Amino acid sequence: AEMRPEHVASASLGQVYRAKLHDGREVALKVQRPGVRDVLGLDWAVAVLLCRAYLQVSQGLNDYTLIVDTVAQGIRKELDYHEEASNLEEFAVRHAFLPFVSSPSWVPEFTGPEGSARVLAMTWYPSRAPSELNREERRQLVEMAVEACVVQLLVTGFVHADPHEGNLRMGDDGRLVFLDFGLMDRIDFGVMECFAAGIRCVIGKDWQELSRVMQEVRFTPTPLLKIQPPDGSGKSKANRLVECSREEFAEALRQQMSEEEGGLSRFGAFATALKKMSSKYVMLTPPYVALMCRTFITLEGLLAEDPEMAKDFNIYEVALPFAVRRVLSPRTTKGKAQIREALLAEEPHARAEWGFAAAKPKWSSLAALVEAAGEDSAEAPAHASGSDSSSAPENFGATEGVQRRLLRTTEGAAIRRFLYDVDVFDALQSFLVSRDSRPLRHKVIDALAEQWATWRFAGRRGRRRAPREFGPRSSAASANWGQWRRDDPYRLPAAALKSSRTAWRLVLRRQ
Repeated sequence: AEMRPEHVASASLGQVYRAKLHDGREVALKVQRPGVRDVLGLDWAVAVLLCRAYLQVSQGLNDYTLIVDTVAQGIRKELDYHEEASNLEEFAVRHAFLPFVSSPSWVPEFTGPEGSARVLAMTWYPSRAPSELNREERRQLVEMAVEACVVQLLVTGFVHADPHEGNLRMGDDGRLVFLDFGLMDRIDFGVMECFAAGIRCVIGKDWQELSRVMQEVRFTPTPLLKIQPPDGSGKSKANRLVECSREEFAEALRQQMSEEEGGLSRFGAFATALKKMSSKYVMLTPPYVALMCRTFITLEGLLAEDPEMAKDFNIYEVALPFAVRRVLSPRTTKGKAQIREALLAEEPHARAEWGFAAAKPKWSSLAALVEAAGEDSAEAPAHASGSDSSSAPENFGATEGVQRRLLRTTEGAAIRRFLYDVDVFDALQSFLVSRDSRPLRHKVIDALAEQWATWRFAGRRGRRRAPREFGPRSSAASANWGQWRRDDPYRLPAAALKSSRTAWRLVLRRQ
């Protein structure tokens, strides 16, 4: 066995060393700095005192001590190396359906004892830092990182809260490698569904609906409040809070988002716009948002070294197809009721007469959803017609992986319920001949024709890119999902497939 004396990575909480075990395995040893727990405790106490003093002076509605507590608890968990190891394995299992995402494996036998571990051992993952990549490779890394983090936000709800350049690497097998799982954020399904709705609102510039979603995720109070200066009577020098209409707030939001650089393409610009609006309107900062904002502001910082890419890159457009899929797979009771009301017209007497619910599709709503789902590929022909073959969009497989989950796991329970309650043959006949379904028919035909034309054009030019081939998965992901296979890159666990098959059989029997 051997260990190199110089560290290969360094951070405020510890350092990482490269070593080789007796059996020949190479490992990364993460060693905690001595005394770091006491330093963090002192920093936390000072931050809480400052926040309390600011709250007393400002008389504001936001208690920032809650955010400090949330961040401090997250950082304190970074010191628990067994917690980090658990996060590492959970991350690998939850995101194994993304063929381009990977992470090291935990080596428990060389990690310190639970509760007092100062050393965390992981397998050494051959990879390169962003600074070691050429321009095209770095762009691929950024695109993969954005897709992966958007999926974490909208699909899995298990978000890496510190995706800076030191924690993202390009694996020698072509995968995006995440490192450092001490600081993670968990997002509940209700918040994910609201974020998905919010992304669609920004893309569609529906500011009134966005203002409603902001109230639901507690970015703004209910009712909406406007800050007005003292009335000049001399009775009070404090600002007054008065209720304002949603129309007024939506117009202010539209104006600020339009004026903000990157307002319609960056999550960070959205946060800046809200900060500027807080001088006129009451804005709230729920504790859960602290780590999530850190994730995407840090991620967007990767674009800073490539102004050309930053100019054209729109994170909302990248997120849109995943937002639509989250809308189609609600997990909360409220979300299920909303999507059902939006897409299905209930037969009023079906349950009483036949013993089960029955419904018919709302073709206009389905047409709007198809249009939203297709907006992300609207620029594909423009890309395909360029002269540089390297400009063709890279297919990393995120969309295919999420689609597979939607159709073949519990994520698709809402869709299967729709199909169970709808007479599919009657709906198909209505789709083909009904006047109400004409807009949707045209959209489907146009979308299929566009995809076919793009596919044929790219094929003739030799530029159609298939999903990449990748190396083996981490041990945690392989134990649950099996090894990655070229002939079945989106393979799902056997247990998930068995449950899905049973549910689909029920749908077919109902028809």
